Amino acid sequence: MKNRHPIDRLAEVREEIAALKTEETELRELILGRHLVEGDEHVASLTEQIRKTLDRKSLERAFGKAAVAKHENASGFTVIRLIKKSVAKPISLFD
Repeated sequence: MKNRHPIDRLAEVREEIAALKTEETELRELILGRHLVEGDEHVASLTEQIRKTLDRKSLERAFGKAAVAKHENASGFTVIRLIKKSVAKPISLFD
């Protein structure tokens, strides 16, 4: 809707994304459970992959927090949290 406030529209979009993610999960489970690979318009390619991750707590125990911290990178970002006005406390950006 074009006349919606951007904050309200963002809340709607997030709700739509959540619903789509739920549907995606259900469809993935159906496809994988039945080993489906061919639809009317698309073909699925199923591949197994392995993702390697580091266990930070284990590294810190083995080498110490300071040693691990020397090799970490940090980046800043802005988070937008949306709260329904009916439950939100008034806020001021200039407090």
